[in-house]
Amino acid sequence: MPPLTKGNNDLVESAASMDGALFSGPKPIMGWRLCLVMLDECIMMAFCVLTIIAAAERSMPEFKQKEEAEKTGEKPPSDPIPTFQLDASLFLVIPISFSASLLLFFFFFSQLEFIMAIYISAFTMVAVAFSVQPICSWLSYVLCGLTTASVGFPVLGEVAVTTLISSAVGVFAVLAWLVTAHWILLDVLGIALVIWMLCHIKLPSIRVATALFVSLMIYDVFWVFFSERIFHKNVMMDVAMKQASNPVGVIANKVGLPEVAKSSPKIMLPGKFVMHGIFSDGSGVLGLGDVFIPGLIACFTRRFDHTLQCIGRERLKKNRVITYFNCSLLGFCAGMLMSTLAVLMYGVAQPALLYIVPTSIIPLLLVSIHHGETSALWHGDCSHIQVFPVHQT
Repeated sequence: MPPLTKGNNDLVESAASMDGALFSGPKPIMGWRLCLVMLDECIMMAFCVLTIIAAAERSMPEFKQKEEAEKTGEKPPSDPIPTFQLDASLFLVIPISFSASLLLFFFFFSQLEFIMAIYISAFTMVAVAFSVQPICSWLSYVLCGLTTASVGFPVLGEVAVTTLISSAVGVFAVLAWLVTAHWILLDVLGIALVIWMLCHIKLPSIRVATALFVSLMIYDVFWVFFSERIFHKNVMMDVAMKQASNPVGVIANKVGLPEVAKSSPKIMLPGKFVMHGIFSDGSGVLGLGDVFIPGLIACFTRRFDHTLQCIGRERLKKNRVITYFNCSLLGFCAGMLMSTLAVLMYGVAQPALLYIVPTSIIPLLLVSIHHGETSALWHGDCSHIQVFPVHQT
């Protein structure tokens, strides 16, 4: 986890981008300080891995229900999680649209900051409510014995109690963040956003992942390494570390509450994980894109492992110690460590996707070659795979 310069706002200049530029400052870090920073990096990495695992498990019940419905020919369960499936044809659309958005915020951030703060606040309320709903359901059952209880409203109709509780948690989390601008609450919102996105955006195959993520890797490299030569600033880092006016302060100023407006801190918009060093002096920032992109691969491999097991392809545990899901997580960790070492040793901004994308995809292909499942993994189709009974030794 790269150390950041602490200023008046605690985290302003030496940081990371929304899509993965990691920066440590003007001087490389070596020796025992490097060891301490790497300990903090391992904590950040574990934090990210747990987020990916939570997202993968959060999306599995709906996937299993849909898969079972397709096998039996029954109608899929009502109210499934709506999903958007990525396609290889987007390999140019996504980086170009990201680049346009980056330039828009670079040149017109002051005009857009209030609208973006309102929009992201509303979006994160939904994300937090979605992420905590299984926990609220479990607590409602354990503490009160409630399972399908609902409350009637004049306009909304019947609303489940668990939905009301999770929505209240989402509203409280966002309001607490707006009032305090605390980095822990920023991380909570970041976790919720990653879980929401990973549950609603799906990869159909490693072929699509390779096409999309290689293009995003090139996008990341360009904006981190070459944007300063054109715009005289590192555009990605400049946009990532901009601080927006607090909507609470803006609204308070308009309604004639100047004291409230002055006491409202500026906020860093959810789009990054922030962590203050435990073993080292400084703070670290990691873009959500660095977690979301390998998380897409991890969620795909989690579904792929489940499908293999269902069709009887899964060997005994001693022969399949490293599943595709475990391999994707290990690849993410390897990429994170490589990017962090590059940052700390050379002291310059690094596009993390340059390391994370290869270490997330190449090991999966090597494992699939070993198991003879390359075609199935590449195309995301297990229908023509040679079947082995589950009990086979």
